[in-house]
Amino acid sequence: MTPETPPTGTTSTTAPEALEATPEPMSAPAPAAPAAAAQSTSKGARSYLVMMVLAVFLFPTGLARAYRGEQIGWIRLWVAIGSYISTLIPLVNLLAIPVFLVVFVWGIVDVFLLRSTRTDADGAALTTTPRDDKYAKGFYIYFIVSMILGIVGFIASIILIIVLIVTGAFVPDSDGATGNLPNISEQYR
Repeated sequence: MTPETPPTGTTSTTAPEALEATPEPMSAPAPAAPAAAAQSTSKGARSYLVMMVLAVFLFPTGLARAYRGEQIGWIRLWVAIGSYISTLIPLVNLLAIPVFLVVFVWGIVDVFLLRSTRTDADGAALTTTPRDDKYAKGFYIYFIVSMILGIVGFIASIILIIVLIVTGAFVPDSDGATGNLPNISEQYR
């Protein structure tokens, strides 16, 4: 028996040969971004929303900067704790109150600076979703509104004190007592 020859113009291959002859699909090279993501996940992925929550609610402490991986955040935390505790000690509070005010203002400025920050201290992107952006924007608006209300309340209390002193309704005594406010408990006996 002789093998049959295929007709001209066609080639005959057996099934295993056909599988070997088909080219394998080329895989695309892996993008560089997953490598950076893998690097940041080894430390733990940091969230933009968590950073903004820390910045808005704990702004004087610097914990948002510490969360981003910045050493200055931890320094600010300990300075804030030290100034909080030092305000309770007489005469030391004269130094602690200005330090507390500096840390407080620094925290307010930090909220505005961190709002536009989308990376951590190592340069890795903070994880975020559209929902996180929406909530972070809400917290930011809450922060601005509460700051405005706080400033208005502070100014209103100063104006009220000035009006009471000018009209003579409230004159503080030299010993720090409440002054000449009427004693209501004696009127109703």
